[in-house]
Amino acid sequence: MLPMRINHNIAALNAFRQLSINQATASKSLERLSSGLRVNRSSDDAAGLAISEKMRSQIRGLEQANRNAQDGISLIQTAEGALSETHSMLQRMRELAVQASNGSLTDTDRAEIQKELNQLVDEVDRIANNTEFNTQKLLNGAIGQTLSSNNSINTASSDYSGLEAVSITENTKTGAYAVDITTEAKVASVGDNSAFTGSLTTGNTLKINGTTISLNSSDTISTVVARINTMTGTTGVEAFIGDAGGLVLRSTTYGTNGDFTLQLSAGSGIATNLGFSADLATATILNTSTSTAAGVQKGVNVNGTINGAAATATDGTSLILNASGNDANGLKVKVTGYSVAAIDTGTAAASVATFANVSTVSLAINGITIFSGATTMASVQSLADLINTKSSQTGVTATVSNDIITLTTSAKGDEAGITVAMNTASGASLGSTLFLATSASGLDGIYGGAQNDATVTISTNNSVAFQVGANAEQTISVSVNDMRTSALGKDVANDSNFSNVYDLKTSEGVSTAAKAQDSISIIDKAIETVSTERSKLGAYQNRLEHTVNNLGTIAENLTAAESRIRDVDMAEEMMNFTKLNILNQAATSMLAQANALPQNVLQLFR
Repeated sequence: MLPMRINHNIAALNAFRQLSINQATASKSLERLSSGLRVNRSSDDAAGLAISEKMRSQIRGLEQANRNAQDGISLIQTAEGALSETHSMLQRMRELAVQASNGSLTDTDRAEIQKELNQLVDEVDRIANNTEFNTQKLLNGAIGQTLSSNNSINTASSDYSGLEAVSITENTKTGAYAVDITTEAKVASVGDNSAFTGSLTTGNTLKINGTTISLNSSDTISTVVARINTMTGTTGVEAFIGDAGGLVLRSTTYGTNGDFTLQLSAGSGIATNLGFSADLATATILNTSTSTAAGVQKGVNVNGTINGAAATATDGTSLILNASGNDANGLKVKVTGYSVAAIDTGTAAASVATFANVSTVSLAINGITIFSGATTMASVQSLADLINTKSSQTGVTATVSNDIITLTTSAKGDEAGITVAMNTASGASLGSTLFLATSASGLDGIYGGAQNDATVTISTNNSVAFQVGANAEQTISVSVNDMRTSALGKDVANDSNFSNVYDLKTSEGVSTAAKAQDSISIIDKAIETVSTERSKLGAYQNRLEHTVNNLGTIAENLTAAESRIRDVDMAEEMMNFTKLNILNQAATSMLAQANALPQNVLQLFR
């Protein structure tokens, strides 16, 4: 006989524990049945989840690869369809050449035949130059073409892109071409002739590119700069404090497109108060493109040569070569980004503290005095900190590494320059201690100097790679050769010195019977070349169609494997749920019975 206790009903506790387990298991079963998944969270099957996620990535990759292969087939069909028309035109051209070879025709007759042949040559070239798929030219030899510059840099130390190769045309041939920047681009600017006086009058105005900006007597140079810069989006002109402490206005656009107009209110001395030249102290509208006033810089477009020929500026910073017959014809380059001009101190400045009490020591950067006379500097870093207190005026930041100071300016383009002026006591050279030289000026920005020169390389493998697998490097390369008339009918010996089909137009390939005979040979070679290309494209298409079928099979089988891991067997799970449902009902009933057992103790009190 079991002990009769009432404080702890062990039977009820056991029944409750079993009921809780059954309910939790039934809850998971319901989740599987409602979601259709055997694995809803990692705790359901940790290893299975990891395996199935990897399978899912492969399945999605295979499905995308399938679409890629079908896109490839469409590309090939586009090219092959265009070549079908090329074939037809070459057949007609051959027919015309055979006709022109007949001795019954006069020169006048052949001249008429030549007109049609010329049009057919032009149309073959038009098709080759304009046939494209997703904006990619297919038949002009440009497919798979790459464009690069050996002066495209973006590193933590230099942080600039020197000269970028932008684009080419169908006239640009593969090769390496030298780009030489001979004229730096400049932004239009006005000002910084003298310091800001602070003697403005309320009602003074500046009108920049037609936008009026009002000034007040209480304005500081910083206030004026901030007010002008709130309108930069409208005027295209930004303001800053120049080296002399006066106002500088500068276009946000390089080149002649950045020239702007400026008009100051008359009779108030506003020009010299702002730090402008006295030449501007009139109500006359000043245009930076034509003004000769002091302190005015007009916008200058970049200029230079490409492959030895003069290039044309398309905007302030871009050049394009328009030179028929030059292999680089159509090449466009752009001077981009900005540079940081820097002066590296070169040697450790460990003895900087020796200048602490020398009254004749001074240092100025970009015309702004950093210190003059006895100045306490306990370390190299303290000197750098002192320089940085004037960064807003100088535009120069000092950094320290291994007791070496580097000065850096964030100014763009032709403004990227640092001027250092120093005066040292006898027997103690600040320049030799802190800097490589006692002064440095005119450091080239990104728009000036040899750093803008580059070699632009254009290369092509006449092929395009289709990603036809779920993983890297699973590609099929399809090559499409140049199908322009200049590339057709080559390497055929003939008495008329025809080099290709294009020569049949320029050298009047059917103007005589003899030329017409040679034209037949040239066109035969062209037909053979196009036939070879179409045959090759057909073979690629067949291969890709098999690839599509194979990818579909692999994706199907992998999906089946992934399904076995993640998907639930509904019949099996329903059977399990039914069992759990019965167990829940039984456990509930048994819990009720177990709760009633302690009541038997009451029989002992009768």
